[in-house]
Amino acid sequence: MRHYKKQSAGYFTAVERPWQSFAVSAGRGLFFLAVALGVMVVLLGENGIWLSPVVSEFVCAILAAVFFLHKKAGPVK
Repeated sequence: MRHYKKQSAGYFTAVERPWQSFAVSAGRGLFFLAVALGVMVVLLGENGIWLSPVVSEFVCAILAAVFFLHKKAGPVK
């Protein structure tokens, strides 16, 4: 699952969808991790620190899947 996000970011770059590529890349390494860290620490305390990367990766994988499915099906009208 870890390589799926990297490959999807590369795919979106190749098909000239730079914003989707940027969202997956930046979200994975910066935004989702910071949000997950803040939320998980509040919910689970010290153990939340160790679970936040897992939550961040999962949310980023869902975002990449949504972007990919949106590309395949076309925009929702």
